[in-house]
Amino acid sequence: MAFSVNNGTSVCTGEVKLNEWQHVVAQVDGLTHRYWLNGKKAGEFDDKKPPPGKADTQNVMIGRTHEAQREFLGMMDEVRIWNRALSEEEVIEQMGKGYFEFFAVDPKLKLATTWGNLKAQQR
Repeated sequence: MAFSVNNGTSVCTGEVKLNEWQHVVAQVDGLTHRYWLNGKKAGEFDDKKPPPGKADTQNVMIGRTHEAQREFLGMMDEVRIWNRALSEEEVIEQMGKGYFEFFAVDPKLKLATTWGNLKAQQR
């Protein structure tokens, strides 16, 4: 599986493997698109069209496109959207951080999470 920005104007050169946890980053910095897979650069493309900007009223979609009926068939966890481009060092640093460093509450210790886990085991 590959991933892209802006309906394929640039496409990650790495392969996102099936049935494995992967850390993926897609980044737009001006007219440059960058990709990382598991902390390693997986493509950089200059002079690319930026995604729609502030005037765009469409919803942000991750794992699906507005243009085609393609959808990501899998699970995503700990999605983060930044309002600036991260440096390569920041991408690697963020890959190592878990949700504890971003969220004040541990969802694993909450009743709703425990109840959901119990119900899932009963199926």
